[in-house]
Amino acid sequence: MNKTMVKSVLYSIIIVILGSISALIVPVLSNSSIQSIYSSLSLPPLAPPNWIFGPVWIILYILIGIYMSRIYKMELKYRWLMFVQLILNFIWTPIFFGLSLYLLASIIIILMDIITIILINKDNSNDQYLLFPYLTWILFATYLTISIFILN
Repeated sequence: MNKTMVKSVLYSIIIVILGSISALIVPVLSNSSIQSIYSSLSLPPLAPPNWIFGPVWIILYILIGIYMSRIYKMELKYRWLMFVQLILNFIWTPIFFGLSLYLLASIIIILMDIITIILINKDNSNDQYLLFPYLTWILFATYLTISIFILN
């Protein structure tokens, strides 16, 4: 294994660990505030119960981590897009739940959709399939976010 591959694997392990920790701990630490905010919102049809988000994100972060372990194959500009994607992903929750900026959260998640579609289309390997569950979930989250913006 060359140096670039080792760095990529280590980075992916860090993403999986941090993602899993944030998917588990952040909701637990702020569970009452997120749950109270979520339950106080006018929700659209198909809105899932609050408890489903943690388990889904753990699975998604594991898939993203595996994808990140293969990112060394991609051109540098697409690696940067993946990092931007992760940053947008991490800032969405505080913007949506912490600041209640639903329009900004809608814009951020639409950017996440676009970036993920670009990454899937530009990846010439079978690794792109690792992002399909993530894309499916964020497209659903886009529907929820925009609906909550409109309804609230």
